[in-house]
Amino acid sequence: MRHTLCALPADATAARCARDVVAARCRVWQLDADSIETAQLLVSELVGNAVRHAGRANELTIDLTPSGLRLGVTDAQDDCALLPAKQSLDSETGRGLWLIDLLASAWGCEPDGYGGKSVWCQLHTTAASVEAVTAVDALASVSAA
Repeated sequence: MRHTLCALPADATAARCARDVVAARCRVWQLDADSIETAQLLVSELVGNAVRHAGRANELTIDLTPSGLRLGVTDAQDDCALLPAKQSLDSETGRGLWLIDLLASAWGCEPDGYGGKSVWCQLHTTAASVEAVTAVDALASVSAA
């Protein structure tokens, strides 16, 4: 598994920062362009929801596992009662979790252990990119032994 943890700025640049970090990490992990674009959209929605409902997003976690890419955003609110909102087509807001539900293979919310929560989503990636990272990790652990 590959893991990245990043503190997010407490200002209007948080979503852009999260998108940039996700894209850079995904390129290092050799994910395909479609997965990178989808991951950027998903993390933008996660950060936007944290800022809108909790005042700010605290941290971003990015994990590449054999089952795909997992993105998580923590905030200071402990309310995990999340449901994708049904919005009219004319509404300018309220589609974030609906998009996450549509594009992610799984998503959810869990307490972060510090009085806040982490909202996360999972994105399936190409088998080749996950296998490549797994192989590199295996070689690194053999080299370290």
